[in-house]
Amino acid sequence: MSNSLSPDKSIIDYCDQALGIVSSKEQSTFPVGENFSLQLLEFFPIQAWKIEKNDEIRQALQDESDLLRAYYNQADVLIARPAEGTSCRLAISAKGGNNAESHNHNDIGSYAVVLGDRTMAGDQGGPFSYPGDYFDSGAPEKYKIKGSFGHPVPLVDGVTQSTGIKAKGVVLKKEFTNEKDVFSIDLTSAYSTPNLDKLTRTFVYERQGAGNFSVNDEFTAKVPIRFETAVTTQTNWSILDDTHLLLTTETEQMVISIEASGAVKFTHEVIEVNSPAYTRIGIVLKDQARTGYIRLSMSAK
Repeated sequence: MSNSLSPDKSIIDYCDQALGIVSSKEQSTFPVGENFSLQLLEFFPIQAWKIEKNDEIRQALQDESDLLRAYYNQADVLIARPAEGTSCRLAISAKGGNNAESHNHNDIGSYAVVLGDRTMAGDQGGPFSYPGDYFDSGAPEKYKIKGSFGHPVPLVDGVTQSTGIKAKGVVLKKEFTNEKDVFSIDLTSAYSTPNLDKLTRTFVYERQGAGNFSVNDEFTAKVPIRFETAVTTQTNWSILDDTHLLLTTETEQMVISIEASGAVKFTHEVIEVNSPAYTRIGIVLKDQARTGYIRLSMSAK
């Protein structure tokens, strides 16, 4: 090693503490924050260099810009926004894709909902740091933040989404207008349960008024099956009645209205894997059925 290079003092202090070789007279210094692995990133050189924009790049960005939405065809990801100058403060993202993607989470059909500057519900993202076996084949079952159970997607007859390229969201419909965006996906191949015939998820984002976002799951099966969907959130939440949930933050409130083919019940579980804890609220059809649906409608209170 060159004499001009040396490890950062905070790394040396951390190693001294971990190995128990620091003396009582030495003063250790550590980066600010609770997650040391994140602080280590600051010691690596930046790899993504800024690209200078020329006239051709500026023109391409202008031609492709859409203030209301962005849709990425290869990943089947939709980002939908309100129009400027309106009373709508609701924005969403939703995804199709497959379960063999880089850093895959088995999350076909996942979404996120933002009200104002607060994420109210939806995909809670990945951990700040990865456990040693996080990328092993059994991780989606061991770590619920990686498997579909920890995401706002259906649980079909007790079965979570499968891993692999064959588990793919097939886009059935894309209909984008100034008033609303409709995005429908066939999720059938994502679930290995043999009794499922078909499962579709349809997202409808409406910009009119204060805005509304609905997630509609419809299924058919060979025999009566159990079916549930979920809302994942870091907000404070409460059950208003049999068909309504309330999500609240310091500044925002959002109501989730539930329509279903039969009576539903609620379950809840706190999930935390090296990241802020969040709650999975299960919305479960009480009775098994061969056909059915659950529709969630979200809007500001």
